[in-house]
Amino acid sequence: YCCWGSERNLLTLKHKKSDLHNETKRKYMTRDQPSLMVQLNDQLQRNQIERRKMLVIQLSSVHFLLRQGMAIRGHDELQGNLQQLLLLRAEDNPGISNRNYLSHDIVNKMISLMGNALLRSKLHQIQQCRWYATTADEATDLSKQKQMAICIRWVDKFFKIHEDCIGLLQLDATDSQYLTTVVKDILVCCMLPLSACQGQAYDGTGNMAGKLHGLAARTRKIEPAALTFEQFQKQFASEEVSIKPLCPTRWTVRTGAIMPFLNYRALVECCQEINLSRNDEYGRIAGGVLAQLEQFKVYFGLRLAHLIFSATEQTSRVLQRKDCSFQEDSGTDAHQFETPEAFFRQQYFEAFDITAGKLKWCFEQSMLAAPRAIENLLISYANEEGNQLQDSENLIPQVIQVNYAKDLDLSHLQNQLRTLPDLIRAANKNVPTLNITKVTKLSTLIDVFNAVPFSDVLFSEVHSLLCLFLTLPVSTAIAERSFSALRRLKTFLRSTMTQERLNNSMLLYVHKSSTDELNMTEIAQEF
Repeated sequence: YCCWGSERNLLTLKHKKSDLHNETKRKYMTRDQPSLMVQLNDQLQRNQIERRKMLVIQLSSVHFLLRQGMAIRGHDELQGNLQQLLLLRAEDNPGISNRNYLSHDIVNKMISLMGNALLRSKLHQIQQCRWYATTADEATDLSKQKQMAICIRWVDKFFKIHEDCIGLLQLDATDSQYLTTVVKDILVCCMLPLSACQGQAYDGTGNMAGKLHGLAARTRKIEPAALTFEQFQKQFASEEVSIKPLCPTRWTVRTGAIMPFLNYRALVECCQEINLSRNDEYGRIAGGVLAQLEQFKVYFGLRLAHLIFSATEQTSRVLQRKDCSFQEDSGTDAHQFETPEAFFRQQYFEAFDITAGKLKWCFEQSMLAAPRAIENLLISYANEEGNQLQDSENLIPQVIQVNYAKDLDLSHLQNQLRTLPDLIRAANKNVPTLNITKVTKLSTLIDVFNAVPFSDVLFSEVHSLLCLFLTLPVSTAIAERSFSALRRLKTFLRSTMTQERLNNSMLLYVHKSSTDELNMTEIAQEF
């Protein structure tokens, strides 16, 4: 018999198919593997790591949309910005296609966590400074809800001025007593003591800026140091002048918007051509504009507006800066006119009279006595002019003693003021490029403090006096700009979002640099 090889192969095949062989093989292969429980735990951990990674990706997608002020959802759930962005990112991360954590409640939770994290970061910075000022303004959103934007103005130790919007509040009433209660509650929730409030700036309505029972007056009764300043910018956009407003939503009237209209002949010819050649909506609009341009009062108003606002525009530009300080910004019956010349002459001179009167009024407010005294005191001693006074009781003006007695050590302030010129000489030595020979504005003193190490400790009271000066608000421009963000976020198509979501969305959109600093991993852990 010579077929032993084939028989051996048959035996081998039969043995491999036997249950005994398969069982032995399984035991041999699993002898070095961990137990089933350990394998299940490892798989669970891998799944958790993968889902955590996908959660961070979803958070970062929501973070991107909020930073850019874009809508999360669309008309169709699958056509929303978030869904489409996740589909795009799923090309690189297939695990996102599972679409977990995308319910409305969970997305709102994500937005809330990011908004609260940003607000806590801002409030922590504000709480590090000794003083702050409040600014607020009211507006009505597209869902006909009254909204009040509240902003905090504060100064860091390097004299950098910050104005941060801390949120919108939906108002159930608009009387001054209710507004006062609301502002006090917000400051308490933000852990900002009212005793540290050194200034207020509101819009010109009676319920907010009323001298007897307005929000500002009620706040001053509680904290007299909270000086109230009428916002300067409104004086340059007075509605008493009968000139067509160029942009009612902005108080900086830009002459650049008027310049194209002064090329009157070309503009009229263009409108005539569009009106004759088009039969659609644009042709009708051009016809309406042409009818206005053919009136002399329109041409006269444009010329007069260009003449006046070209002189006041630079002042308005300075006032709308958030780092602006007080040193920088320092009805009758209708009359019948006999001739058109008399009518337009009256408009011409009335416009200049109103502008001059508003300028004079806004720079002669009684509340400006304190910042003016601080400015004169620091500049005089920086130039060694104050040291000529012999009576030590007259070193500090009375208005500063009354308003800031609890915030400053007046005796130490007097001593530090006398040695202020030495600090300037030290700054010139440390930074030769300064070359300060005479101080004419407080920004020079700020450069001196930043040039000399530990000057904020050695001249602590002068440093505090400078911070108090810079804390005083000049305008409500930041609060008004927040309404521009409100109009972008709460549109006709997005007018049903809750107040909490609107507030968080606005904070993340307004504070873009702080939004970029949010740590998505920490947000995911909190989630």
